[in-house]
Amino acid sequence: MNTEKNTKLTVATEVTDGDREWLQQVKAHQLVTRVMGSVVRMELMVSKVDSEFIYCGPWKFSRETGAEIDVDLGWDKFNTGATLQPAKRTKKS
Repeated sequence: MNTEKNTKLTVATEVTDGDREWLQQVKAHQLVTRVMGSVVRMELMVSKVDSEFIYCGPWKFSRETGAEIDVDLGWDKFNTGATLQPAKRTKKS
């Protein structure tokens, strides 16, 4: 997922077909990575998914772009402070 830094927001500029495919295949109990400002990485466990969003505890992400959605901060599926990416490691059984 390519992102472009804004003063406070990360703008999802290009979501590849591979990104879209991965976002549609994310399932509950899967390990993922929340990336803030392309620097800070936080591993999260997916708690649930629906047709529009991926939920990781209190965080909500767009299944279309991987952008974190936070209406209080003005973050939407295109202008956001964090994005969701595949985890570098997998959950241990």
